[in-house]
Amino acid sequence: MTQNNAHVWVEAYINKNWVRIDPVNFAFNISKQKNKKSSINFKLLIDLINYYWITMFINYDFNKQFTILKNLKNFTQFKIKNFLKIVGISGIFFLLILVIINIFKFKKKDKEKIIVEKFVKTMKKFGYLRKRNETLTEFVNSIEDNVLRKKADDFLKIFYEYYYKDKKLHKKTYKKLLAILTAIEKSK
Repeated sequence: MTQNNAHVWVEAYINKNWVRIDPVNFAFNISKQKNKKSSINFKLLIDLINYYWITMFINYDFNKQFTILKNLKNFTQFKIKNFLKIVGISGIFFLLILVIINIFKFKKKDKEKIIVEKFVKTMKKFGYLRKRNETLTEFVNSIEDNVLRKKADDFLKIFYEYYYKDKKLHKKTYKKLLAILTAIEKSK
């Protein structure tokens, strides 16, 4: 478990009842951070290329640049052209693979994110809008209709059982969560 996935709940004794309070308003935004990791890796690659470009070409003084050109001149023209073709084709192929990988990572949505989006849309049909910095627990606790809040809380209990234990939702659990959402929609 990484620091990015760490989360804390506080239980407070209020009015002779233990109440779970989620002090971290941005806890659910962790999934957004996971999606950003692939773009960060791509940015790191660009920074690495930029670093070597500056180190090997920009920061070299004239004598070092002249020495490199002089050494390159020792190669035959044929070898240089072939070398440049290989480097160019390899570089383009490598960048193409990175772009393809990043495109698929951005298009792929986790089941967890999909089910939460469906949950929020379902609650919106009942007139409850989730605030941007509101956790799911805070959102559910803000529901005034007791019956709807109970069903939404049932959904959250099952969802949190997997999400905050870094488990992937199994097909069976995903279908169970969808069934709860369907039952909520039918109760409208």
